[in-house]
Amino acid sequence: MKLINDTLKYRGKWSRKSLTSFVGFGFALAYEGVLPFFEIETKEYVFNGLLLLTATVLGLTVWDKKKEVK
Repeated sequence: MKLINDTLKYRGKWSRKSLTSFVGFGFALAYEGVLPFFEIETKEYVFNGLLLLTATVLGLTVWDKKKEVK
């Protein structure tokens, strides 16, 4: 429970940025990991887009936290 509170919550509230990165990464893993088993063709740019979304949102989260410390 502490892991969820530390990573997905900010000042006791759910963080939209953290939730977006968590869900985006989960979708990326499901897209490339599960769909090929059902013989559904996957596109590389969709997977890369989901990973880019995750990285961007995590970067914004870190930037905001560093800006707050100063």
